[in-house]
Amino acid sequence: MNETIENAFLRTIEIHPELKNSINEIFFKNMQEIVLENFTREANARESMKTISTDDMLEYGLNILIAEYNAALFYFNTTLMQYLSYNEKYTKLLTEYPYYAETVKLIQLVSEDTINSVAYFKSNMVDLYSLSLIIANYLNRDKHSRSFIKSKGIGSSNIDNIKMVDLFEKVKKDRTLFSNISQVEVNSYAINQCLHDILNGSALKNQRNEYALNGELYAIQDRGYKRKEQEDSVLILEHPANPKYKIIIVADGMGGSMYGQEASKKIVKDLSEWFLNLPLDYFFFGEELKILFCEKINAIDKDIAFSYNRERILSGSTLSGAIIAEKETILANIGDSRIYKVNQTGCYLVTKDESAVWALVANNPTEEQVEQLKFLRLSNQLKNCVGLGRGVEQAFVVPNDSYHRLILATDGVTDVLTEARIKWISTYANKDQVTTLLVNEALTNTKYRAEGEDQIFYGKINAGKDNVTAAMYARR
Repeated sequence: MNETIENAFLRTIEIHPELKNSINEIFFKNMQEIVLENFTREANARESMKTISTDDMLEYGLNILIAEYNAALFYFNTTLMQYLSYNEKYTKLLTEYPYYAETVKLIQLVSEDTINSVAYFKSNMVDLYSLSLIIANYLNRDKHSRSFIKSKGIGSSNIDNIKMVDLFEKVKKDRTLFSNISQVEVNSYAINQCLHDILNGSALKNQRNEYALNGELYAIQDRGYKRKEQEDSVLILEHPANPKYKIIIVADGMGGSMYGQEASKKIVKDLSEWFLNLPLDYFFFGEELKILFCEKINAIDKDIAFSYNRERILSGSTLSGAIIAEKETILANIGDSRIYKVNQTGCYLVTKDESAVWALVANNPTEEQVEQLKFLRLSNQLKNCVGLGRGVEQAFVVPNDSYHRLILATDGVTDVLTEARIKWISTYANKDQVTTLLVNEALTNTKYRAEGEDQIFYGKINAGKDNVTAAMYARR
């Protein structure tokens, strides 16, 4: 596989030397989508690339990254020994390995046990581009230099007391794990697999569920690594009489309650039945529909409170919901799941967490404040949830043309990813990749607090520490 990719690029450069300065862009593009037209027909290069996937491209790129790093270490500590000054040696090193600083940074990421390197680079475009620059520099080297990198860069032993890294096996394992996570096939034109799984109960039994509907609605949920049960529920649904009217719900059953799973399941089941029977006239009046939506949520809230929580809290769930009507969208929120909206000016958090820690900040906290709140030891204590009997305290009506994407996510996503990262993915990723990237990164990237751990704050938030759910509506 590595030889096939390398030969295809080298033959293309040989036949089309004018592409030499564009190899980084070509490699960057083909790590996201194989474009056969980027390769020459000569020497069977284009034909050979028909068997190559984007995962193959990324694995090849990471293998070259590791080899470059090891070869640079060898070069610095052996070939450059004649130079007594460290500055002289480092200057010479950068002449031969101009992207050495970027290489070290990326190697540190690949080395991190808590990071799946394949998932990371697939969802971090800036570092993926840095990787493409390193690979392009390698491919544009002469044959002797490439041979040196391969001969000195592939290995794990200590050569003359030089500590080489052997990350090839880790990359291979990361790819296998990522493939297992991503192997569910999404049918964008399914009647509604999401609703089907809700009704037959399989949504809560699976490790992972992926749904898409007509190129506008997307949802993914994963059990994560810590929870034995899937307590999140998700709903994406179009109205049977007019598919332009839609509902999206994410509900995070409270992990600390005995029947959290039952609460989130009841929310999506009851709301799906209610929505499917809504008369079309209701979708023309946003404020009235908001009242009806809140009344239905409040009824579910009281049902759960009466059934499970009369003496003590045994069942509860967060709820973030959106109904797309004729000209307006109705948003409602209970608990600490969140709703973001994306428009031409950026991505904005619409809701506020109904939790003990959010009471410590102003109504419009800064991103820095939001990040600090995630590490507080009291961060999982909610002031409101479905099942407590308090009802909806956050409900909004916004014009449909005030956004082009809505993202709903549970704290399995929002606790682990930074606000900046959530907003970047929500804004810039392809619409069919947004929920995938949010969930996969929450499963692979552990987040650390710069100041470390103390009596008030946790020092880190582990990847996959909770059930993970994200849903999105992308307006055409």
